Amino acid sequence: MKTVLVVKLAFLPILLYGLITAFGSPALALDVGAGLAVVQQAASLMLRRYRPMEAAIAIGLAGLSLAAHLRLGTANGWPDDPAMVALPVIFLLEAATGFATCIAGQPWTSAYAGASYGSVRRSALFHTINMVLSAMWSALFVVFAALAFFHIGGRISEILTLAGLVISVAAPPVMVWLMLKRSIDARETWRWREKPLQPRSDAGPDRVDVAVIGTGLGGLTAAALLADAGLKVFIADQHVVPGGFCQHFVRKVRHQGQVLSFRFDGGVHDISGVWPGGTVSGILGRLGARLDWARVHQSAWLDGGPFPVAEDWHEHIRRLGERYPASAEGLQTLFSVLKEIFDGMMAVGDGHYGVALLPETTAGLMDYARKNPTTVAWLNRPFADLVAEYVSERRAAAAVSALTGYITDRPEELTVAEMAPLFGYYFHGGHYPMGGSGKLAEVLADAITARGGEVALKSPVAEILTDTGRAIGVRLASGRRIAANAVISNADARETMLRLLPASALRRKDRARFETAEAGTSAFMVHLGVSGPLDIAPIASARSEDGLEVGVTAPSIVDPSAAPEGYSTLELIALVPQTEAKRWFATEVSGDAEQAVDVAGDADGQFEARRSSNDYLATKSGFGDRLIAAAEHLIPDLRERIVYRLDASPVTFARYAWTSGGSIYGMAKGSRVEGTKSPVRGLYLAGSVNLGPGVEAAMLAGARTAQAIRPGLLDAPQV
Repeated sequence: MKTVLVVKLAFLPILLYGLITAFGSPALALDVGAGLAVVQQAASLMLRRYRPMEAAIAIGLAGLSLAAHLRLGTANGWPDDPAMVALPVIFLLEAATGFATCIAGQPWTSAYAGASYGSVRRSALFHTINMVLSAMWSALFVVFAALAFFHIGGRISEILTLAGLVISVAAPPVMVWLMLKRSIDARETWRWREKPLQPRSDAGPDRVDVAVIGTGLGGLTAAALLADAGLKVFIADQHVVPGGFCQHFVRKVRHQGQVLSFRFDGGVHDISGVWPGGTVSGILGRLGARLDWARVHQSAWLDGGPFPVAEDWHEHIRRLGERYPASAEGLQTLFSVLKEIFDGMMAVGDGHYGVALLPETTAGLMDYARKNPTTVAWLNRPFADLVAEYVSERRAAAAVSALTGYITDRPEELTVAEMAPLFGYYFHGGHYPMGGSGKLAEVLADAITARGGEVALKSPVAEILTDTGRAIGVRLASGRRIAANAVISNADARETMLRLLPASALRRKDRARFETAEAGTSAFMVHLGVSGPLDIAPIASARSEDGLEVGVTAPSIVDPSAAPEGYSTLELIALVPQTEAKRWFATEVSGDAEQAVDVAGDADGQFEARRSSNDYLATKSGFGDRLIAAAEHLIPDLRERIVYRLDASPVTFARYAWTSGGSIYGMAKGSRVEGTKSPVRGLYLAGSVNLGPGVEAAMLAGARTAQAIRPGLLDAPQV
């Protein structure tokens, strides 16, 4: 209603023109209307407030007033006095202006509504509503122009104006409700419904409530929470240890007459969500699991050299401001906005052990929007737009985006919703579990077994069992069959849908979706055991001379038990886009044509020969040398200090983790699914296929899957 009143004031010059004209003084009416419109426009310009419709009214009335004083009559039957035709001309000008603002994506009504809705004016919902209202009023202006030109009674105009006002007041709440309802429905790609799962009465070793495929963090989290809720859980994995990429391993080497043991991480080095109220801490607290954590300090690669990241985020901003003084104020504002967005995103975890659960009703969403307007405004917009709003200097903007490699090789595609959680590393720090990254997986697995569940390692799943279109259990490669009321897959999504499910279980369009699904980025890693201490940040970045971005991690700085006394562990990683990763799987090359293996793992041995070929080994060694060369910018004598080296290519990741294309980040952004459900009733998905890569995201996805199967299990007791 407030916005409607503001708009009425903007149209006051036209209302005055009509009122005075009704008393028989059109020339005076035009002068008064033009004068008021010019004053309004001047005031807007002084306030640096540009409103296209007011400008159009001012230009139109002022132009007609000038024409009237100069007695510029019009021919072809038009009245000699321009004041007599002002109304249809102004309405047409308003219509043209209104439609132009819609075409430009800047609906004219938003200039008035924005003052009442603050930062929400940046949201897609706000934009859509104003596009509809602006187009509606622009169409009405065309009708008003025709009515005025043909002198059709004012009663019709009054009725149409009243109808427009009623719609302007009543439509936004209705549109908000409809759009929020649609957003709730869109949370699940497949929207079948199941009753909350209850413990089965005939539970036993091979008859469980929930069978889980894959012991990645998504599967482990879902299984542990469901077991804690009293359900009988079975979880199987083809590997010898749980955790997926969140695992560690030990390698021994003889050096100078000694047998040295180095502990390396499979891919996880720095974990977010470890703070009171954070997702990881909340889930572990819910399960009563304990880990010893160490804060990990970082160093970014800026302007050709290392840039230490301060532990306190305010100090980090101050240092960035000193590095980029022209952007100092913008950086400060940007981080403040990001902190507000981050807190808003985390707020839905309150009362749910830090697990972000969005409200399930439109009323709840509207209440959330009122409390977190900045979060709602920016959440689904490109992250680059948010940065550009406050920081225009290219190098400073790049510094803000330094963490994008944690989740993608395509930073330009990231939304604020995807990027903002990474700033938890600045606001609350990243942490490392003492004893190795695999400790996190171990405590989750222990939580399952302690609650009567079974964790079966070296037990690949050969098939998801179905009956009448519903998942009813799994069959292991050993032949063992596990009956279950629900099945969760934390395995590679393409592997799950195209190999583990019978072909008849999927509709043609669903099968096509996964056949064309794109795997996420892969990587190349070099694990090094080196002599002597390392004088670098535990998490650092470097760049090779040929532009290769390399992450440099030194676990032994954080946890000395990772290396023998007098030695250190060093892990180098570079992201490998799928377009390049596919070349690692090529089994035959002829001209420009390549035959590439695009399977999860190597169940059929299709690229085993490739792994032992001289060409593959030489390429692997050469790529690893590039990573080492980049790390030498931080550790100049690195090559001379290496006592152990182990390289891992995309083929290695596919072999150990059974992921499509050796992906380390699950499915590419456009191939992920919304929600927790698969196309097959009773089959749920948990892991990076839901919310993307990262420890916190995977555990969040697993927790949401558990919540979908057993609603309410994440409701914390009221204190």
